[in-house]
Amino acid sequence: LNKLLSQCLKEHINFSALSFNSEHQLTEWREEREKIDRELEFDGSNAEEKLKQWKIVMDKLQSASSRWFGLGKRYHEWSSGTTFRRKINEVERIISDRFFKGNTALDDGDHYLLNENIKILDLVEHFLGKYVKGAGRKSTKLKQNGLNTFLKLCEDSQHIL
Repeated sequence: LNKLLSQCLKEHINFSALSFNSEHQLTEWREEREKIDRELEFDGSNAEEKLKQWKIVMDKLQSASSRWFGLGKRYHEWSSGTTFRRKINEVERIISDRFFKGNTALDDGDHYLLNENIKILDLVEHFLGKYVKGAGRKSTKLKQNGLNTFLKLCEDSQHIL
């Protein structure tokens, strides 16, 4: 945008104000993204509390979308800088990331990390299951994979004995 404003559009548009506004908006978006990333950092001790907070945020965003035939949603998204869809995408990213980390932990034999990922997926299903689907299925899949790995280990142990 700055390049276009400084080259071909400078005679038509006051580019200094527009450039400042775009830089300011980009800075705000980056700060919001960093804030969201910090909020999404879960570990076993704070996952439940953070998911409760996210449920409250999602409830507010969803209720804003139902007012005035969607006009409330647009105003709320515009005024707050957050959207319901963006939050859902972030939660879906958490689900995929935790499923991948759980499978990696299973392959590495890190049962503590596997259990933590299963716990977080179960909490996501419990608190945010009405907004995003798939956390429960992925948690069940990790549990089945863990069980199958354990059964295979038992069979291998029997053959050795």
